[in-house]
Amino acid sequence: MMTKIRLLVTCVGGSTVPTLLDCLDKSSIFSYYLVGVDSKSSGNSRELLDSYYQVPNGSDNRYFEKILDIVKNEKIEFILPGSDEEAICISKNKKIFNDIGVKPIVSNIEVIELITNKYNTYMTLTKKGVRVPKYKIVNSIDELRSAIYEYGYPDTTVISKPVNGRGGRGLYVFEGNDSPPAWLGSGQREKIIKKQNLTEEILGQAIQGDCLVMPALTTPSYDADVVAVAGVVKLAVVRERVNPAGIPFQGNKIHSDTLITQYCQDIATALDLDSIHDIDLMTDQNGEPCIIEVNPRPSGSMAATLTAGIPIVDIAILTLCGMTIPNVKIDSDIMILPSNNGGMEIAYE
Repeated sequence: MMTKIRLLVTCVGGSTVPTLLDCLDKSSIFSYYLVGVDSKSSGNSRELLDSYYQVPNGSDNRYFEKILDIVKNEKIEFILPGSDEEAICISKNKKIFNDIGVKPIVSNIEVIELITNKYNTYMTLTKKGVRVPKYKIVNSIDELRSAIYEYGYPDTTVISKPVNGRGGRGLYVFEGNDSPPAWLGSGQREKIIKKQNLTEEILGQAIQGDCLVMPALTTPSYDADVVAVAGVVKLAVVRERVNPAGIPFQGNKIHSDTLITQYCQDIATALDLDSIHDIDLMTDQNGEPCIIEVNPRPSGSMAATLTAGIPIVDIAILTLCGMTIPNVKIDSDIMILPSNNGGMEIAYE
């Protein structure tokens, strides 16, 4: 008889969450009682949940108290956060949850504060011998102008982003003669600056406190799902994105490439990751995978890993319980594509 687990999943209105919930429901390790929350809507997840609540945004002062009430009422044992703001709030209050017997699937706040600052992340990785992109830190118009030209602009496309920016917020793409692909900076929060439009005013807008400036990286781009305990990696799954921007989900190729996987394991160890994390990667000028950032929560497309039969959430819970985890070995690439019913399916392996 399988162990029963009462799990709270946040951000259940996301487009890939129904697939995640369906995979959890089919787990061969645990029998899940699934409670979902979202600040807007349950989307297509409602029928897959045992219970659903609408909550404030993760950055709202009322969020923690609402989640705490739900946790107590539903006798929740584990929390799986789906957004950066929620992961940060839950991590800050991790001791309170632990004291009532709840184990949030999130790293300690010291780790979260490190990885949500890209400059500190890159500095820590560099000190520990882990490859990072070329970058410069700037905080004035003169420094920004100097840095983009130093990296080859206008022949080369260069980007600038805030040290603490998330989800494309504050990203500026200074388009060069190399004609960057249309997907680069194509999100709603990014701005593409063409050469003829580069002005002092634009440079001033791009400066938002300390910023990182770097040559634009290229494809392939990846998400890596990593489960670690105090930097000891229990599982690392590297997924190459079919569409480089990743949104909307158009498919992933799960890699059996041990070199990319080892690189992600080195990142997790160097940063003392202690939960499920999403590592975003692109490809540098030498054709090697290179870190962009580490997100404080799981990837929004982690359902692709579950669809491939890799029980990443089960493994995270097993590690939190100090239980034996199954040996997962990826011997060949696995292609996961959207299915006709709106979910995901294995195309080949």
